[in-house]
Amino acid sequence: MATPPSETAPTAPKAGRRRGLLILAAAIIIGVVDGLLFMGFEWVVNHGLDWIWNDVFDTDDERWRVVPLALALGLLFGVALRLLRQDRLVEPHTDPMAANEDADPDAPLPRETLWMIGVIILVGLASLLAGASLGPEAPLVGATSAIGVYVANRIDPGPEGRLLVLCSVGALLVAFFGSLVPIALPILVLVQRTRRLPIPALIAIVLSGAAAYGTLYAVQGGAPGFGSIPFETGAQAHDYATALLLGIACVPVGLLLRWLVEAVWAVAKRVDAHVPWWITAAGFGAVLGVWYLIGGETVQFSGSEGSGLLLHHADDYGWAALAGIVLMKIVATAWSLGTGYRGGLVFPSVFCGVALGLTVGAIFGDQAGPGLLIGAVGGILAEMTAPVVGVIMLVALLPAKYAGIAVMAAVGVFIGRWVVDRAGPRRAAAPDAGI
Repeated sequence: MATPPSETAPTAPKAGRRRGLLILAAAIIIGVVDGLLFMGFEWVVNHGLDWIWNDVFDTDDERWRVVPLALALGLLFGVALRLLRQDRLVEPHTDPMAANEDADPDAPLPRETLWMIGVIILVGLASLLAGASLGPEAPLVGATSAIGVYVANRIDPGPEGRLLVLCSVGALLVAFFGSLVPIALPILVLVQRTRRLPIPALIAIVLSGAAAYGTLYAVQGGAPGFGSIPFETGAQAHDYATALLLGIACVPVGLLLRWLVEAVWAVAKRVDAHVPWWITAAGFGAVLGVWYLIGGETVQFSGSEGSGLLLHHADDYGWAALAGIVLMKIVATAWSLGTGYRGGLVFPSVFCGVALGLTVGAIFGDQAGPGLLIGAVGGILAEMTAPVVGVIMLVALLPAKYAGIAVMAAVGVFIGRWVVDRAGPRRAAAPDAGI
């Protein structure tokens, strides 16, 4: 016998409210978990790199050792992949955040397990400790996306539960940049997918990001993030024009990086198909070590510390040396991503922007001001993602007073892309918006 409508009507709103409150609570818990995961991952990467490469093998003084060490660690990275049953070569992402969440809101959520989340984290750590010229954001985004999926499948695998994936990625971005500004990125993705902005969803995303931010403050007494652009001077009128021009100039730099990644990956696939895995793993690592030996200490690893080193020693380099550093960083980064190391392109892009800005300053005089550095960094980030996304990331890395310069760099990217598109179709267009 059917239940009368009068008996079911009051329960539906209550069930909806309970489900909504449960999702909000889950979003807060996810934010805390993501904040703790970020701090633990960052600590292992930073201390592990310093201990292995500097304390144990003293590569900062005995530079020749980077080649055999990168070879050995490349081989160990290959062993780790085989033990974890992971493919060495996966199709590389050339957007800095390398998000892997399906953009189709109607697609079913994948089945994630705690073991799968752990594998993503372990592979990311093994890759970065082996010396990859990549940032930590890609494995962290992958792991936090999987955490969101894992929780959503247990709470509500439908559209409302899918929101937890965006909450989780948003919380990671807040922790990674040490700022609440990047919370705008998952909100933009939500609007792009649904064509609207539901207030409950907005609250959940903001609460998750705030929980991650609060976790960093509670544990560390602050939210420094993984790194920032170590630069701060006053802006002048000519800096905006300089940023516009550098934004245009950064378009071919981004295209070069994408092309090199694709070229390296194509070659690496052929080598991997015909050569024993342990030889390819050691060989890929050895070549990376050669790039580091040629490029110097600033070129190594993610670039978060290299940007500071480059700025502090900028007077020791001429424009040709700085241009060579830009090229070597692009080559090392493309080699890392194309040969199967896991990582992202945020801080390699920031490093290339800093080095490119210093190169232009060395050519045209001592003008290493905001227009040069922020314009170049903002231009590369905007070219590698989308102009709006690049501006948001750059504002998260810098005080808000430089937002205008970042916007001008993004406008320059728009112009540069238009010129390239007029000249011929682009092989790999950046996403309209996405993380």
